[in-house]
This record gives sequence, C-alpha cells and structure tokens, in this order.
Amino acid sequence: MNNSPLLAIKNLHVSGLLKGVSLDLFPGEVVALVGVSGSGKTLTAASIMGLLPPQLQITEGEILYQERALHTLSPQEWLTIRGPHIGIIFQDPLTHLNPTRSIGKQIAEMLRFHEGRSRKEARLAACDLLEEVGLPSSRYDDYPFQLSGGQRQRVMIAMALACRPALLLADEPTTALDPETQKQILELLQTLIKQRGTSLLFITHDLRIANSIANRIAVMHDGTIVESGPKEQLFTSPQHPQTQALMAQYRRMLEKKPTEARSLPAIESPSLFPIVLENVGKTYPQKRRHHTALHAINLTIHPGETIAIVGASGAGKSTLGRLVAQMETPTSGHLQFGTFPPRDKKGFRKKVQMIFQDHTDVLNPMMSVGDIVAEGLDIHKMATGERRTKQIHELLTAVGLPIEFMERYPHQLSGGQRQRVGIARALAVQPECLVCDEPFAALDLCTQEQILILLKQLQQKHNLTYLLITHDADVVEAFADRIFEVKEP
Repeated sequence: MNNSPLLAIKNLHVSGLLKGVSLDLFPGEVVALVGVSGSGKTLTAASIMGLLPPQLQITEGEILYQERALHTLSPQEWLTIRGPHIGIIFQDPLTHLNPTRSIGKQIAEMLRFHEGRSRKEARLAACDLLEEVGLPSSRYDDYPFQLSGGQRQRVMIAMALACRPALLLADEPTTALDPETQKQILELLQTLIKQRGTSLLFITHDLRIANSIANRIAVMHDGTIVESGPKEQLFTSPQHPQTQALMAQYRRMLEKKPTEARSLPAIESPSLFPIVLENVGKTYPQKRRHHTALHAINLTIHPGETIAIVGASGAGKSTLGRLVAQMETPTSGHLQFGTFPPRDKKGFRKKVQMIFQDHTDVLNPMMSVGDIVAEGLDIHKMATGERRTKQIHELLTAVGLPIEFMERYPHQLSGGQRQRVGIARALAVQPECLVCDEPFAALDLCTQEQILILLKQLQQKHNLTYLLITHDADVVEAFADRIFEVKEP
C-alpha cells in the first residue's frame, strides 16, 4: 500500500455539525464509516465532494486529494474532479437521477462529457455498465420512475463507476437491495478495488457489511470520529463507549428470536379485513412495450398479523405494497377490503398508512417536521392546540428524535432521520394496517431495534396489521408471522 494517502481529511469543521473530522484513505484501501443516524456520515461525504448545501460551509480544516486542496476548488475546477477522479454513489438515488432522461442516456452523458466518446461508443459502454451492475441492457431507454428502488440504486452505481475513478464514495449503496443483489454489488466493488487500485470510503449503518468489505472502520458520533482502526480490533476490543454500544447492538441483532404466535380476533363490521388479493396483476404501459410488474398475486391478509413480503430487487414488492395501500389500482384480478365501503377514500387513508422506502421524495420540503408528522391529525381533525403539540412530541420521542426537530425541515435531516419522520407520520393517525416498504433500510442497528420494539408494542396494544416489505432476513425472522415471496413475472 502506498505510504502517501490518496485522501486526507484534517480537522474538518462544518458549521458546527462536523467537529474536527480527521481521516486518511490510502490507494486500494477500503474504510467503512459507521455510526448512528445523524452522526455526520453523509455530511462528511458531501464535504469531500464539494456538495454542501448553501447554508453550510467549511469553517476550519482541509480536505486533500492527491495533495490537492478540494475545499478551495471553484465550480469549474470541480467538473474535472467529479467523475474521472472521484465518484459517488448517493443514498437517495431518486433525488439524483434526472426524471426526464432515460437511465442509459444519463450514464452515456458522463462518458461523452468526461471521455469525449461518440454517441454510439457511449451507448455501448453504458449498456455494458448496466449489465455489470445486474440490469439488462434492454432497460437503457427506461426512466427512473419505471425502476424499483434497488434498480435505481444500481443505476447510480453504474454512473459512479463509469469513468473509473481513483476514489469512490459509497453512501449506503446497498440499502435498497435484496441479499443476493447486495452480495453481487459488494463483490463488484471489491473486484473494482483489486483491479484498479481504487480507494473506497463506504458509508453504512450495517456493521455486517462493514465487517465484510472494509480494511479499517471509523466510528462517527455527534459530528466527529471517536474511534478508528483495523476492523478486527474494533470488533474484538472496542475502546470508545459509542463503539462499544454499536458492537453490543450488533451482537444482539445477530441473535435469532422467534416470533410469538398471536390469535386472530373476531372481525367487526364494517371491517377492513380480510384483505384479499385474487389473481392481482399490474402492468405499466411503455413507449415500445408493456412492463408487467406483478402477475397473478393471490394473498389474504388477516387482522393483527405481520406478513413479510420478500423477493429480488425489481420483483414487484413495492408495487404490491402500493396496491394494498390503494395508491395504485390493479390492471387485472380482484382486490377486496373486507366489508369496508370502497367509496370512503378518506376513511381508508386513516385505516391504512404507508411507510415509504425513500422519504426524500415524499416529505414536503416546505413543511416543518412538526407539521409533517401532524398532517394526518389535521386532516382527520384528531387533535388541535396543546394536544396536537403533545402528540407530535410523543411521536418524535417514540421514533428516537429530539422534540426540537419539530422546527426543522426535511433538508436539514439525515436519511435515517427522514425515515423516522416518515414512520412517525404514518403512526400519527393510529392506523389499523401499516404497509412498510423497507422501513429499516436507512436506520442504524440501534434505531432499528428501537423501532422494531415500538412496532411490536403497538401491534400488541392495538392489534395492528403489518405488510412488511424487506430484504433483511434478520428482521423477517424477528418480526414476521409468515412470509410471502414475490417472483418476477
């Protein structure tokens, strides 16, 4: 390994949020940056890439890439760095992909701009990159909205790898991927590093992934790195209390805990249950063909149970969730909600809530966190005045957020914090059924356990029904009563 670091971060301070971050990355090295949600991991990556929001600035310290000061570059100079030298895989792909251009053209655009390739050469190279990350080249002309969350994340990985950068920043790159695809992407990144001598800063809350891919692990807490060292050292003898807490949580999450069986109560009339799907299918029209997302789904959902919806990325799990939440209508088959009147849409929205996979796209950027959480309370006239404020405080506390966050806006939160706001909003109206689309994907292990305990308590108290869309086998085993596998049509 080269003695000179490829990237050197020295005493970095950012508007009081990062407080003296120091970290080195050497050629060919993989460093995992871990920590609880909101500790500053994504903000560190944004600082390295020169992508801090306008209201934040570097107040002290420096960031050196091959001894070149990145924190002093002009916007024009950054055009020669991003892509050819430093690539980034973002945490929220939907917010970083152009919705008006096909995914293939967005990859080809990078190759034409940075490498001067012809239109034909760029298209061929983009098709190769799609195949490399596990997407068929036939999806070249598809748009971001036509892909699942995991497929969009693979497009982001292809774009980051397109110009063969020397340094790659990966911000939760496998969050929305099923285990098999996750394994493929991790193997791909490891192969890239070996073949090209690429350095990788891998940001994750999943200590299992950090352990499998990293040479070193750096632990962040409250805007600074509290401990760093070889992964063997941190897993066997952590020194800092925060590292010790993370490792203890990691060991607890590895323990398998069978779910206790629950008796199903009598159904009241009119009732939402049972929810019955008979030969349900969903097809989306496209320019040259029709895309079948779901085909002949048969499923019955009873009150008070937790059904885990599993399957490969792109198999149609999120589509199934949106159909049950009546955010979309099936194009074939029959979907019946017990004896609930189908025309009562407002009443249905109160009974069935959805926790989305990507809350960056669904939280209103013009609304404060408090107003977002209380939106359902306001619509259904469930609380006003002091009672409304008290319920907001209770919901934020339940999902592990300080009550001061009610005055913040979505752009001021980390990915995991936005996820928790979405969970609080869904719980606010006391629904009977929660459709949870990867609800834990952006959460660190400590917060995962906290939310799991909360959801179990609510289920036992209010007989909640959960449709849990996930690729996390540990969550399925700990939480689900039964499993329903969705396969690609």
